[in-house]
Amino acid sequence: VLVRKVSEQQLSLFKEMEKDGAREKDIRFLYLYTTLVGVWDNADFAVGLGKTRRQEFSFYPIRMVMENTFRLEHFTRQSVSEQKRIATEEILRIAKRFYDMEKDNGRNGEEFKAHYQYFSQEGAYPEIDKVKERDLEPFPSMWDLTNKSKIEGNIHWYRHYQSLAERTHGKLMTLIIKEEHEISEHRLSLTYLQIMCNELLKIADFHLG
Repeated sequence: VLVRKVSEQQLSLFKEMEKDGAREKDIRFLYLYTTLVGVWDNADFAVGLGKTRRQEFSFYPIRMVMENTFRLEHFTRQSVSEQKRIATEEILRIAKRFYDMEKDNGRNGEEFKAHYQYFSQEGAYPEIDKVKERDLEPFPSMWDLTNKSKIEGNIHWYRHYQSLAERTHGKLMTLIIKEEHEISEHRLSLTYLQIMCNELLKIADFHLG
């Protein structure tokens, strides 16, 4: 509860910063703030699942929390120019994904194309119809992120991430384990969540100064 109260205060400070016209145009701030909001939403969802009969599924949002915590930590340690590149390509990647989905469903996807064209001015990027989504992935793999991380435990977190991924994919043995240990699985997920949330507070504090 205390961790969440601190995060709410941090997000309110970011919200105040957002009102600054310069901040609205800062793509690095846009990426950081929107990602933090999304991560905390996933954290709330995971905790909320503990109050339902589906608590064993808390590993879904917690996997997302873990991924984004390591990405944000990586982002924080980069130079200003590299942060700008990461934020730009992350936005372009998402715009490309939704544009392709719209095209596959017989629509023109002009809204996402317009977003792509606007943000692609930040660098020399191909037109949206000529670029592949995988070429816009700005982050290293989770193995690299954990291996080079300054978060305590660094590379050892990759095994925990793999465990969450296995459960997400519904592999046979993980399904058997889940059926036998639903409550303990949820508690383990919450342990992961507590540690990641502590790191998120540090990341936000760094950017808030």
